[in-house]
Amino acid sequence: MQLSKIGSKICRPIARKVDGSGESALVSLTEITEVIAASSDDGFIREEFYYGSPSTTAFTSTNDEMKVGHEDNGMGLVKYFWSFLRFTTIDIPQGSTIASAKIQMKYSGFQSNSVGETIKISAEDIDDATAPTNTSDVIDATLTAANATWAIPSMTTNVYYDSEDITSVIQEIVNRAGWTANNDINIILHSASTSADWYARWWSHNKGAAHAPKMVINYS
Repeated sequence: MQLSKIGSKICRPIARKVDGSGESALVSLTEITEVIAASSDDGFIREEFYYGSPSTTAFTSTNDEMKVGHEDNGMGLVKYFWSFLRFTTIDIPQGSTIASAKIQMKYSGFQSNSVGETIKISAEDIDDATAPTNTSDVIDATLTAANATWAIPSMTTNVYYDSEDITSVIQEIVNRAGWTANNDINIILHSASTSADWYARWWSHNKGAAHAPKMVINYS
């Protein structure tokens, strides 16, 4: 099978056999692997509340790591950590059928009580996403109705891990009337578990291209 590589992307044709109404057919799928290729395209934010009232926020796209979690010091200070991943020039035509989609992130080796905790994965509900530049661009973004919940597994340092399937999230974006091939998608990750004190970290693009987050999509 021939693969083509364009910049930070890998594309390959594949076929899947399906059985419908008693008949089998080969459905031709295209698989693309998108890789974060710029410092500004991934990062995380910290949102703090003190006794339930908003306190401070912080934004970074220059750290070697991304962080998701919920920290509670038991004395009124609660911190939420959100991460963003902007994948660019995604060559999928408007209205295509998404067969599968997932995020791949490489664990950095730093976590606390994260195994079994959950992350909600959504996308910014927009035709062509720009890179976030402040906390509001992430926490106040309008998100897709579709989302996926990923339970964090036990992880080994410097190993890539697949998220839960996010087919419905990507399908919602490419179904938008204003979506066109080579537009950009901003994936937002935040804690779906707020009853525990936990966090987990993965490498960002800033650690180096060999550690950058990826998104793998199969479509027809």
